Amino acid sequence: MSPAQIRGLLLEEAVLHLLRSAGYSPIYGRGADDTLEQEGNALFVKGRGERHQIDAIADYRIQPPFSNPQRLLVEAKFYDRQRVGLAVVRNAVGVLNDVSQFFIAPRTGSARKLRFHYQYAVVSATRFSDRSQRYAYAHDVFLIPLGESMFFRELLDTIRIVAEGLSISSIVQDDDGFSSKLRGMIRAGLRQGDFGDEIDQVEGINQQTASLDTFLKSCLSMGFCLVAVTAGGFPLFLVPVRGLRLDELEGRIEVRIYRGEPGWVLETRQRRRLFTFDVPFELLDLYSGSDELTPESALNMKEQEMHEIKAVITDGQSVRVIRFILDMPWLNAIRRD
Repeated sequence: MSPAQIRGLLLEEAVLHLLRSAGYSPIYGRGADDTLEQEGNALFVKGRGERHQIDAIADYRIQPPFSNPQRLLVEAKFYDRQRVGLAVVRNAVGVLNDVSQFFIAPRTGSARKLRFHYQYAVVSATRFSDRSQRYAYAHDVFLIPLGESMFFRELLDTIRIVAEGLSISSIVQDDDGFSSKLRGMIRAGLRQGDFGDEIDQVEGINQQTASLDTFLKSCLSMGFCLVAVTAGGFPLFLVPVRGLRLDELEGRIEVRIYRGEPGWVLETRQRRRLFTFDVPFELLDLYSGSDELTPESALNMKEQEMHEIKAVITDGQSVRVIRFILDMPWLNAIRRD
């Protein structure tokens, strides 16, 4: 495995774990699900024409009416510098179309057929190319850039260090089952809070105990992330400030939104920072036609698209909705100035 592949694996597992508090239940094994196949820790989603290896899968805990259960397929990319290109999104579209046409007919005596409403998200530590963004938008593939999210950078830096150490081992390059073993160990560590003795069982990994512990602690200290939706229907991946707890988030919070260094910041009226995020390219294109917003177009975007942002929070068995309401007096004061 190359460093980029290992970085992508670690980022995938981190995001999958963090989605637990955003209304999603990660799928770590086939269980009794006939739409899935499993080989070791590798999961395959059945499609109409072929099965597809998708290691990061999560079911949405709330089923909307008049819809099949929602299932999210996640793919993570962590390149050195280059943007995620069109080929990645084309593959995502092909997988999405194929698996969406597969379902299990109801068994005798059962009225329920096993079929999911699939969604596909590509998470990346770098930006996406213009062509990949246009193609993803046209085919309902969600692109989530994380490199500009200030509060996520520590975890990205940790992943980079861990992957570099793992990639220099000849075992990593020669053992076809290495990625499966690494995923299994990381999932156990995130579930238990530590790796225990499992890290000593996999050659090539046990030499990186200290750096892997740092990765684990970085994931666990972040605690959670939220998948929010703007008033205009655009998804935002909200990364919390370290130390923020779910029980601190009330049902309605007045917020201010502004461009930080880097990324965008969501804070309370009392100037307490809550989350950072990156604005989806569709919003930038809608209000600026390029990668940069003018001050006036940024204000218009906030007023029209972000006057209300909603997110589902799951904490144990509790499910609730958080509404972030834009502080309009603050926005109007900026316009006057």
